[in-house]
Amino acid sequence: MAGYPYGLSAELDPAQCARLEATPVSPGYGVTCTAADLIVGWAAHVTRLHAEREYIRAEHRDYWTAHDHVAAPVLRRLVARALDLLDADLRAPATQVVERFDDLLRSSTEPDERGVVRRFAPYGADTDGQE
Repeated sequence: MAGYPYGLSAELDPAQCARLEATPVSPGYGVTCTAADLIVGWAAHVTRLHAEREYIRAEHRDYWTAHDHVAAPVLRRLVARALDLLDADLRAPATQVVERFDDLLRSSTEPDERGVVRRFAPYGADTDGQE
């Protein structure tokens, strides 16, 4: 993966990126991806959710839906699995990158106090009440 988007290449040096790319992660169902795939995927997912938070269905027919919000904690758990596989010296900077996107997601969501996400898709509900 040459040059990571979302400012990630500025936060991770080429050697760290190479190690992320060399770390396989199995999300299940016989699929294997890399820690780099998951971290870049998390950044992409959160960036799009944040960018589309003001869209109205009538105006933007291709914007993401509630399913994409439910997918966020599922994807984040996969990212956590990837972070757990990393050596401590790589885990710290990778976690810092991931947390920047965690913060961005929290800035444009609110606690699910009524449990809507949990009722909509209990497999995707995050444990801290954030959607």
